[in-house]
Amino acid sequence: MIMRLLPLFLLLCPSLLAQSLPILSTNDLPRLSATEPTASLRSFVVKEGFRLDLVAAEPLVVDPVAFCFDEYGRLFVAEMRDYSEHREEKLGRIRRLEDTNGDGVFDKSTVYAENLAWPTGIICYDGGVFVSTTPDLLYLKDTKKDGIADLRQVAFTGFAAGQEKLNVQSLFNSLTWGPDNRIHGASGGSGGKIRNPLRPSLPSVDVRTRDFSFDPVTREMRAESGGGQYGIAFDNWGRKYVCSNSSHARAVLYDDAYANRSLTPPQLSPTLDIAVEGPAAEIYRISPDERWRVIRTKWRLEGISPGLLEGGGRVSGYFSGATGLTIFRGDAWGPSFVGDLFVADCGANIIHHKKLSQTNGLPTAARPSDEQRREFIASRDNWFRPVQLSNGPDGNLYVADMYREVIEHPWSLPEPIKKLVDLDSGNDRGRLYRIAREDYRYQPPVLPGRASFSELIALLDHPNGWHRDTASRLIIEKLRSDTATGLHAFLKKATTPWGKIHALHLLANLQDLSPQEVKSALYDDHAAVRVHGIKVSETLMNSDSPPLALSDSLASLSTDPDPEIRTQLALSASFFPRRQAEQCISRLLEGDWGNPWILNAVLMSAHQCADRLLITILENPQRELKHVQFAKKLAPLAAANATPEQLKTLLNRLPINLSLSDSIALTQSLLTKSSPTLAREILLGAPILNQAKNLALDASTPASLRATAIQLLAYENWDRIAPVFRELLAGPLPSACLTATALTLHQIPEPAATELLLNHLLSFDTKNRFVALEPFLRRPDKFKLFSQTLDSKSPTPQLSLTELSLIADARRRYAPENPQPTEGNKQDVYNHYTPSLTLKGDPAMGRVIFEQRCASCHRFKEIGSAVGPDLTGVKSNPKEVILNSIVDPNREVAARFQSLEATTDDGETHLGLVASETEKTITLRSPSGLETTLQRNKIKTLQIRRESLMPTGLEAGLDQSAMASLLEFIVN
Repeated sequence: MIMRLLPLFLLLCPSLLAQSLPILSTNDLPRLSATEPTASLRSFVVKEGFRLDLVAAEPLVVDPVAFCFDEYGRLFVAEMRDYSEHREEKLGRIRRLEDTNGDGVFDKSTVYAENLAWPTGIICYDGGVFVSTTPDLLYLKDTKKDGIADLRQVAFTGFAAGQEKLNVQSLFNSLTWGPDNRIHGASGGSGGKIRNPLRPSLPSVDVRTRDFSFDPVTREMRAESGGGQYGIAFDNWGRKYVCSNSSHARAVLYDDAYANRSLTPPQLSPTLDIAVEGPAAEIYRISPDERWRVIRTKWRLEGISPGLLEGGGRVSGYFSGATGLTIFRGDAWGPSFVGDLFVADCGANIIHHKKLSQTNGLPTAARPSDEQRREFIASRDNWFRPVQLSNGPDGNLYVADMYREVIEHPWSLPEPIKKLVDLDSGNDRGRLYRIAREDYRYQPPVLPGRASFSELIALLDHPNGWHRDTASRLIIEKLRSDTATGLHAFLKKATTPWGKIHALHLLANLQDLSPQEVKSALYDDHAAVRVHGIKVSETLMNSDSPPLALSDSLASLSTDPDPEIRTQLALSASFFPRRQAEQCISRLLEGDWGNPWILNAVLMSAHQCADRLLITILENPQRELKHVQFAKKLAPLAAANATPEQLKTLLNRLPINLSLSDSIALTQSLLTKSSPTLAREILLGAPILNQAKNLALDASTPASLRATAIQLLAYENWDRIAPVFRELLAGPLPSACLTATALTLHQIPEPAATELLLNHLLSFDTKNRFVALEPFLRRPDKFKLFSQTLDSKSPTPQLSLTELSLIADARRRYAPENPQPTEGNKQDVYNHYTPSLTLKGDPAMGRVIFEQRCASCHRFKEIGSAVGPDLTGVKSNPKEVILNSIVDPNREVAARFQSLEATTDDGETHLGLVASETEKTITLRSPSGLETTLQRNKIKTLQIRRESLMPTGLEAGLDQSAMASLLEFIVN
């Protein structure tokens, strides 16, 4: 697959194989001079009506990458002095900054902790700080009150476990206090299996592709939806947002906890790009492009240096270093900015601003009308490196500026450039800024650290989000016997929706929330309070005898005008008892057939009542096509925990007025999780099997219906259907029917079915042969049968390169003693095809080549399969880039396109990309595009494969003219 065409920054192979890169001199790469702190403010262009205040600079602070204010207004700063290649030296530090004279500028600095490896996140808790230093999450505390942390405890470990080499830009980070009173963080893309060394009996938590959170009191860890790179934020209403380098604004639409309760993988991903301009949107820097960026881009365009070319080969002008996303929750700018999204791009020296809004229950983010072609803050100084933004005690927004000459992943710098740039330049510098209104006059804020307990509770109504979060944290830390009493009293008189939300969750943490308090929240005037009322109801409803009044109140929200509330109700129903879940979901399905997010939530929650819902939907006299389509998705849930007798009852209750195609499809869906043996017992003598036989052989029947009918034949006795399959394989078949035939024969346990498939498989067209081949590669016994068949053919069948690659991979797996071929020099191959870049290609011929060699994994417009990245959007990339990808697909493989190899307890090996995963399941998309969901408790081994699924040697047999045609087809 042409993995490198994605707009992603991760580079996994930093050097070319052969040809030397051009030699550079210092004249080619002139150094950039730093600006002293006193003059730095003159380099900025700030949105009209705002200003930047310098609140700390070197030598008080250097290399700030993360920071947090404690309850006394002291600022704890993580200094990543070991960026980017000095992790082993443990140069990282934690600084504690203080403003001793109350003028809003920090004037005292103490080294709180040192000897840290790549610190990337920090949060205050119980008089100390949690700090992320891969692979450990540390807890540091000054117990002697001398300003230096003497307690150093490994709270968790295992982040980035299994990584052969740590990626400095993919470390876990962004420790953030959540509305649920847990500490949340981003795994940064490196994943890991997290364990608590102080409580070794607890299971490890896998955070690959996800975020995490932990209870700071009990130290219980769990995975969370998200999977961002650097930056997590919650808005006033508890909605979560994340970002990655080339995806600057993403919303997290449901929690991992709901996906974990589902019996099937969610239909929709929990994260959604919300920027109306797209994830890697245009940005407007005012600093000059660094010479090393210009040269590197030129080399990448020429194909002599590896690397991802973004923005159609432009040096800059688009998001490629988005980081530090936050939501403004302060009270010093006025209400019109509260809830706005801010995100930095440290490579472009800018801070970007978005207005958030809700449309049909989904957030969208757009530039303000007066910032369409400019940034909220931009600097002419290339050294300005904003990496984190955070709300402060004074109601303003604060910025950590790492202030480095070069911020770039060292693996992505070609050696001639790397020799001349100084990746350490600036490790003795750093700045912290406050963004304030132009007319703002600093006044020391009233701080929670000096508040009484009753005053802390009252702060939950404070207009500044920092005060509310800090008050919540301190209440958790200082629990007293009368805490719940105080919170009950506050909840009755709370004047703000955010105050009610905080109080609800604190009482839920204390397990002291009354049904009446939840019911009041469900009827609150503010939609966000109703959403959180539903969330906190889950504990009360997750019992055999839930409060009746609460059940009725929840069901009434199924007609709430706000779709976000109805979606949350559908999600939370997974925690309700069967009768209450069915009541809520049934009412939701009376009016929400057009909302895919609500239907997705229903499928995650309906496992308890899916059987009754299925029959209700199908017996509805006003039943429409959309209802039947949804019923087909619901059927596997209905069958998941059913006994054979219950399955028979469900099948017998399918309405007789269903069309034959729908009856067959629903029968297949109900039996999809059953073994062929059990399904045969259930369907013994059923008329639908004879109907399926007839449809399977009827050439006038639509291909999709024939395919479904063929699949159902897996549940008939082999001696009755063997003639049907022989007839199917004897004549021409539509592609969908041939695919169904091959996969159904794989399901049938009789050896004769496997033999029949092997006798015909090698005569299939490329696409269907590919699909039919994959199951043979999963088990050594089946692979042996396939190998014997392949070796017996003379002449040797013409197989695609992808097939040959997968077969070779299976031989390595099952017969590692056999010698394997070695690869040639990729630079020589590239040089051979260089004339193709200027030859006039034939797009029609290019399409044929694409269909033969690329379409099994890639989609281009309407052609092919979307296993790897869709290539429709890459036509703006230069031909040099595409050619490089074809001849050397493993040069750089984005993390999300690294394949996994899973071996199950029953001895099957599955290879593919992660399509989705939850705490219970992982779904792999194989090279042919088929998806297989595996239960985690049935997986014996799971390992990351660093190479692309795309085979090397894809160009074999193509002359320069043919390559020119392929390139012409993709580009034009």
